[in-house]
Amino acid sequence: MKLQLKNHLVCSQFYNALIKDGAVYMWGQNTDKQCDVPPNLINVVTVALAESHTLALKLDGSVIAWGNNCSYQCKIPTNIKNIVAIAALPFKSIALREDGLLCSWGGDSGLLCNWRGDSFKIDNTVKYKSIYTKYDYLVAVRQNGEIDIFDDSINSTLPRKLNPPNNINTIDIADIIVETNICLALKTDKTVMAWGNNDYEQCETPKNLYDVIQIETNGLSNLVLKEDKTVVTWGLNANKYTAADNLRNVTMVAIGYDFFAALKVDGTIIIWSVNLQKSSFTTLAGYSELQNLNFTTEQYINGSQSNIAELFHHKHLSRPISIIATETCLFFLREDNTIGGWEIYAEGEAHQIPKHLQLSSLYQYKTEFKNLSDIGFIL
Repeated sequence: MKLQLKNHLVCSQFYNALIKDGAVYMWGQNTDKQCDVPPNLINVVTVALAESHTLALKLDGSVIAWGNNCSYQCKIPTNIKNIVAIAALPFKSIALREDGLLCSWGGDSGLLCNWRGDSFKIDNTVKYKSIYTKYDYLVAVRQNGEIDIFDDSINSTLPRKLNPPNNINTIDIADIIVETNICLALKTDKTVMAWGNNDYEQCETPKNLYDVIQIETNGLSNLVLKEDKTVVTWGLNANKYTAADNLRNVTMVAIGYDFFAALKVDGTIIIWSVNLQKSSFTTLAGYSELQNLNFTTEQYINGSQSNIAELFHHKHLSRPISIIATETCLFFLREDNTIGGWEIYAEGEAHQIPKHLQLSSLYQYKTEFKNLSDIGFIL
């Protein structure tokens, strides 16, 4: 697997990162210096964000770590080389080598807990092809298609329902989104399958759902994007989210704790939720976009409603090309690699985007800051 540089956002509940041309720009909660990017760090492919430490995967397959090191999660073992994927749990670091070996350090010397709640050391004879994380959970897909799900939480109570049922074929999985109570998977044939908690029928994939190219879930509701640029939702309050039925020309979707979002070809961003209010938009950045806000409410026969925010692309700003959601925020990346976003539900200052990342040039305004290292800005 050949690693490549790609500009993109990586966001978490606590702090966030922009990867641009191999450099890393970070902002958010910095209590353990997890946003203090090491000097001269270049050629970064991606980063993994835990609660208080950060991993960076470089183009040469090496890994760099910084932040909280109380469990030695930032002390890179000598066998961490030729890495193709990384993941970060609260007190543990995970790396997948090119040869399929899954490596773990920090915490209890590589010990994890499998879905049965037993102490489990990663088997060096098992080869993996991809890894995914959420909170304390690690989902690892073997090269033969089988799935291992590990729990690194203190009480080791990973729900058994997250382990794939025997009647589910996990071969040819292209992507997995793991939540605390559900796994949503996209297969290489562009079909979708789900397993786990089914209280809101979130694991009952709609009939005739095919040609799917992106999947998202918050554990209670699911949102997917199809090749024809339409979207489909199901799960909690699915009958109230009819806003999705009328969407066309969508290029990317995102989902938060209680809101859905879609990015259209023309740069318009649509956000909808049962509980969304116009006053919900605490500005993080993108002030001009808010001037182009069209807020509407859909009423249904049963008396329920879904509120829709339509944010049009401002003609004087670079067009949004991707979106990503945390539980409470929606961020977007523009063509000129600047960032905008909104805090849909107020959570404090952890996600406030530094002004230099909102401007048209990341380097033009560097003289405005006396100590750029404090906010993780790398020159």
